[in-house]
Amino acid sequence: MTYFRDSLKRAKTYLLFIPFLALNETVIRNESTRIYAFFLNTLAFILYAIVYGSIVEEIALKTKSEWSHLLKRHLLNLVAATFILYIPVFATSYLNSEEHYLRVFAFKGLIGFVIQCATLYLMPLVFLKRKVLSSFPQALRYIAHHLLQSTSLIALVLLGFALKYIVAAVNAYYFETEPVVIRYGFKYIHDLVSTYIGLVIFSMASSLLISNEPSFMEVKQSNPA
Repeated sequence: MTYFRDSLKRAKTYLLFIPFLALNETVIRNESTRIYAFFLNTLAFILYAIVYGSIVEEIALKTKSEWSHLLKRHLLNLVAATFILYIPVFATSYLNSEEHYLRVFAFKGLIGFVIQCATLYLMPLVFLKRKVLSSFPQALRYIAHHLLQSTSLIALVLLGFALKYIVAAVNAYYFETEPVVIRYGFKYIHDLVSTYIGLVIFSMASSLLISNEPSFMEVKQSNPA
């Protein structure tokens, strides 16, 4: 519970970032705003590199580097790890059915849930080690060896996907004929909550890694800003 409470407080310090990160999640799904996708994705990568980097340093070193240093250290690794993670998502993107929309959505969500649970510690490892490829097998080994300790994180992931499915169902059955502002406004509120949950998950996973593996503290300290 201590990790959870600390992570809630830590995530609150980045509330100013959350509206911009959530906006990326909302707008990117709107076909009429595809022209903004590149800008919003770029902004999201920059902000996540700053926020995740700051969280890791705050936990490991009780300090924070300047934004420019955080971007230099973490941005490229974040982009590379994200694209590798999204390969299964891209592979299922062809699945589409208006008649069975919620079934397809649930199937994609299940794949996403399994991937996110299996790689709970991936992003913290990428930010701690500053390596991408070697972090994937290490993240899988860590979750396998610390599954019981990770149940609270898995519960948060499940909560996030449950909210996502509820929002999709409400939009499909109740808001389908409503104006775009209402539909995407409702979706944006969900994305605000989902983004906050994501920061809590990252913070908790980072705290667990650092507490169980003191060597990560040494890695961080051996690469000063």
